[in-house]
Amino acid sequence: AARIGKKEGLRVDQRFFVYEHRYNPATQEIIERKRGVIRVGKDITDNRDIASTEMEPSKFYQVSGRRLHEGYILQQNNDFGLELRFDYGLGEMGGFNAEIGALVGRFLGIPSFYLVGMVGFGSGSYPSFVQGGQTIYPFAGEDLSFLKYGLSLAKGLYIVRNFEIRPHFGVFFETARNEDIIDDEIQGMFLNAGGSLGIHIVHYMQLVVGYNQFISIGNASYGEDDTDYSYTDIFPGREGGAQFFGIRFIF
Repeated sequence: AARIGKKEGLRVDQRFFVYEHRYNPATQEIIERKRGVIRVGKDITDNRDIASTEMEPSKFYQVSGRRLHEGYILQQNNDFGLELRFDYGLGEMGGFNAEIGALVGRFLGIPSFYLVGMVGFGSGSYPSFVQGGQTIYPFAGEDLSFLKYGLSLAKGLYIVRNFEIRPHFGVFFETARNEDIIDDEIQGMFLNAGGSLGIHIVHYMQLVVGYNQFISIGNASYGEDDTDYSYTDIFPGREGGAQFFGIRFIF
């Protein structure tokens, strides 16, 4: 907490560095050490018509660093509110993924609230899709390339400093293609829910582990045409859970 507020231009999720100043009697110098990184929470005091000695403090939440104490100095250090994550997923829906997130909560008054765009790549082999004795898609165990892309919303929760729990929910599409055996892309739509644990190594970098649950919805399409089959009819087992691990950079 700190006795600053709207008069000083505080907004949700603004970033501040926290410093400790200590006097070194041997050198007669003030030593400055950075002790943590905090962001503005949702409780911002409107002090535009209040003397600073009478105001309630505005509240912050800590994202990284050591335990903070009264008397430390805050220094505003704005960031872009962006992040980039690279991860690898295990299981049927696994593969390499990249995400870019925007801290949109600063415009909505919701701390640590993100809009995330994702793209992912994977491969796999599946048996030919046969219906009524007729081979509709002749995969025959050949490798297919899969491309995932979509959007999700996520909310970060800093219950303990340096550790972020982040549940998320979104919608994405996946396309399957092998130009040697099928003429066009097969596409399916999914709901995605899950969560991650981010561990701050430094304030701008996290190690991330998490879990995704994929639920296929609607019929798959082949090119611009509806197939009348679900995506998991064509690719059995291509849904369910997947663990992932990776690294997240914060800008």
